[in-house]
Amino acid sequence: MYSYEWDKKTRGYKLTTQTGKFVASEIRPVFADELSLFHADRYFQYDHSEARPLMWAKQNTYFYNGEECAKAKITEDGNFELIPEKTDTKVKILPCDIDGMVARNNKIMDSLIADTKKRIKEMYDQYQSQCDITYIGFSGGKDSSVLLDLCHQVLPISVPVIFSDTDMELPSTYVFWDLIQKNYEARPFVKVKANRSAVENWSLFGPPSQNLRWCCAVHKSTPAILYLRDLSDIPAARTLAYVGVRADESIRRSSYDDIGDGLKNQNQINAMPILSWGTQELFLYIFSKKLVINDAYRKGLPRVGCLLCPMSSDRQLNIIRKLY
Repeated sequence: MYSYEWDKKTRGYKLTTQTGKFVASEIRPVFADELSLFHADRYFQYDHSEARPLMWAKQNTYFYNGEECAKAKITEDGNFELIPEKTDTKVKILPCDIDGMVARNNKIMDSLIADTKKRIKEMYDQYQSQCDITYIGFSGGKDSSVLLDLCHQVLPISVPVIFSDTDMELPSTYVFWDLIQKNYEARPFVKVKANRSAVENWSLFGPPSQNLRWCCAVHKSTPAILYLRDLSDIPAARTLAYVGVRADESIRRSSYDDIGDGLKNQNQINAMPILSWGTQELFLYIFSKKLVINDAYRKGLPRVGCLLCPMSSDRQLNIIRKLY
């Protein structure tokens, strides 16, 4: 929704509604775990136990204090290296002033949060009477974490959170699933799975590919549909699903409205209240609310999904091979 510009005062960024000279693409925080994985301590001096972001990254380009400082490269032997712009001196890296960055973005973020919560309530009031059951979808990433926290403030406490465990999740996602429930103890949390394991289904259908992504239907959609059918005791239950879909994630999603009827399931209405949020706004929200995040982000993965997703980038797959 908003662009951003670098903020040297906090070593972070400021959201902006201005046009002109600003950085246009999405960014993500870079933590000590990722720098260590990329052997950055050869060139940078930093506290290896620091929990706050030390840099920011756009794809394989890294920024410190608002300036490009390094690029990530994968060597021929499969190892990772962070190659700095200057190699003659070892640069001392200080963490981002998170509290200062949050404070300098409060005005824009407060407005965005209020509008999003209002939209969540509007969606519920308009569509829940047309549906047999409402639920909040959870996948283990930053999008679903922010969505859950916003929905928790607006939706009835009886609305459950449903996690479709594909049996191919990152190990850190299972840890995150257990941790996040402690913050919303009164709300129901449900994990659903396919009857057969991922390994069994791979042997039956072959491995998922970009052209034949049967995995989502078999391991995500169908288990949730079957659970909701049993929960409502209605064979063709109509559902209102709050999902953490964002327009920035793909060209196809950029054309979505924030309410979609029958996009993936003819009996489901998808409510997408954070559709227009950017990554920069998601992380500001996470930092401001001190939400727990999936540990995979600290290790350098820009997205959280299945271990062996056919849609993953080479960089994503290489990091996953290295870590897991």
